[in-house]
Amino acid sequence: MIESIYTKRNNFILIGLTGRIGSGCTTSADFLSKTLEEHNLRPIQLENDSTDNKRKKFILDKFYRKIWKPFSIIRASDIITLFILKYNFDDINIILKEVNENFIEAKRKLDYKEELSSLEKRLLSFNNIIQLPNSIKVYYNSQQQKYNNILQSIDSCNMENIEDLYKLLSIEIKEISNKIKEELSESTYKNYTDIFQIFGDNIRLYGDIKMEEINKNPNNIYTISKNIDKVIQIIKKYNEIKEQPTYIVIDAIRNSIENLYFKEQYSNYYLFAINAEDQDIEDRLLENGHMTREDIKKQSKKEYQVQSLKSEEDFVSQNIQECIAKSDIFIVNNGKLHDKDSNVIELAGQIIKYICLIRHPGLITPSNDEKMMQIAHTAKLNSGCISRQVGASVTNNNGSLKSIGWNSVAEGQTPCILRSKQDLLSNSTSVAYSYYEKSNDFK
Repeated sequence: MIESIYTKRNNFILIGLTGRIGSGCTTSADFLSKTLEEHNLRPIQLENDSTDNKRKKFILDKFYRKIWKPFSIIRASDIITLFILKYNFDDINIILKEVNENFIEAKRKLDYKEELSSLEKRLLSFNNIIQLPNSIKVYYNSQQQKYNNILQSIDSCNMENIEDLYKLLSIEIKEISNKIKEELSESTYKNYTDIFQIFGDNIRLYGDIKMEEINKNPNNIYTISKNIDKVIQIIKKYNEIKEQPTYIVIDAIRNSIENLYFKEQYSNYYLFAINAEDQDIEDRLLENGHMTREDIKKQSKKEYQVQSLKSEEDFVSQNIQECIAKSDIFIVNNGKLHDKDSNVIELAGQIIKYICLIRHPGLITPSNDEKMMQIAHTAKLNSGCISRQVGASVTNNNGSLKSIGWNSVAEGQTPCILRSKQDLLSNSTSVAYSYYEKSNDFK
């Protein structure tokens, strides 16, 4: 009876990963995709003097070894590759040339302190967008001719070609993406991230990698999400034929509206935020990504940019901060490159813990930090702020709760959530608005 309660969790789990470039999303996805044997983790043993924390790890370890099944990876970059493959090599570079021209115009306006459009502001966080290198032209065109209709194949998938589609999406497209990534990243990883980020933004805005104003439509915001969802359905159908559960990890979600899409589609969807210290991220990108400190600074600026949300362009761009804030689970992946083995073990332990809890809620009790965060999360619901609700729990040195709080207006004032622009502009005399707010200057 107990086992049947969590049947749906046993058959389907969808994990989204989010975090800054270099924080460890890809490392986490790789770990999730491996078998128990490939993990090769040493079993946890109990001693007579084991702490409660060690006992929790022991319980998790036993359960992990009993239930672990590898996840299938769906990479957002592979979905972008599908859109790229609609065009031949020369057409891609014509599209990139237009992006380059917009970038150059944005720099000119910036130098002369002219007003920038939302698109131009967004482009300035990139490098001068490069072209696809000629070294990949022959390979690219051969793959493009082979796969240029793949998006239509996904739309029309049926039981007859499900195994072919599964192989195509889980193996072949990844190989093409990796080859393009390898060529673009030869001098610096930022060449690859710039091109794929601008194409991703274009898909969310225009429904394609090309910037054509006639195709701009708010509904395009879900284009990448919907195609990921189609791949999820293909993997589910394939696994149903094989009579095996479906566990999927999406690497990576960097737009909060795409995260909302999956939350509304699937009850068993969880967003994991992979976090790391700035210095650790910089070390990894300097060595593994061949990025300069200036490149890293630009990338960080893009990931932390404040979005005005005054235009459609502001909604389609990456918003890492918002994705992290909306995450269900927070995982820390600090550590230097030379501590790689111990870093991976620490990261693995956190991932295992939360996968076990997804499969079996209540298997262990929360840590003290998790308890305090839960209280802070509940406290924030008291906030009347429209833009951001923040809760806090205050403890002593021993972690004992002493106080809770939340952001609010000054005592005696009406919270913003209970006031409206329409009411104020209709010349309301309510005490909910200050004399200054009622003045024509403010209006």
